[in-house]
Amino acid sequence: MLFNILMWASIFWIAPFLGYIMTNNAKFKKNIVVGVTFMEEGKQDAEVISRLNRYKKQVKMITIVLLLAVIPGVFVSKFWILLTYYLVWTDVTVFIYAIPFYLCNRDLKKIKRERGWVQHQGEKVEIDMENIPNFKEISPLLFIIPCIVSLLPLIWDRTFYVLYITSAVSVLVFLVFIPLFLQEPLRSCQ
Repeated sequence: MLFNILMWASIFWIAPFLGYIMTNNAKFKKNIVVGVTFMEEGKQDAEVISRLNRYKKQVKMITIVLLLAVIPGVFVSKFWILLTYYLVWTDVTVFIYAIPFYLCNRDLKKIKRERGWVQHQGEKVEIDMENIPNFKEISPLLFIIPCIVSLLPLIWDRTFYVLYITSAVSVLVFLVFIPLFLQEPLRSCQ
């Protein structure tokens, strides 16, 4: 029982902490609230304020439900059930706060569009890619050195040969694919 209490005491505080952080997102900071930028008139709009109040209530309800869900976990006697419950609770706690945030963000963007508070994009800027200097490519021979070094333990110890070969293959894969990925952004910009 003491182990269960200590285990839950180490993590139950995450729910109120995340609840506080998510509720704090419902306050205007530099005209941004729940990830949406508003003009000054958006701060006093009744629909925006009511949606933010509903968001705060949702976050508080989630926090209360998550804290109440800790109570059964204290009385679990089998360790594997306790650990499973503990890990599932932790995962749910981390991800569930994203749901009201997403819904509120979506609703606030809809309100912003309906009211015509959307700012239009400025002029597009085009960059002449020919003026940008080409970067010096790294020699593929530099990748051979770590590949050889990762295979050296095979001389002394053959029990972990799979690990050593995997390490060498990963270096070779890095050698082949990284130059391709480095060239792709340059091609898409042209």
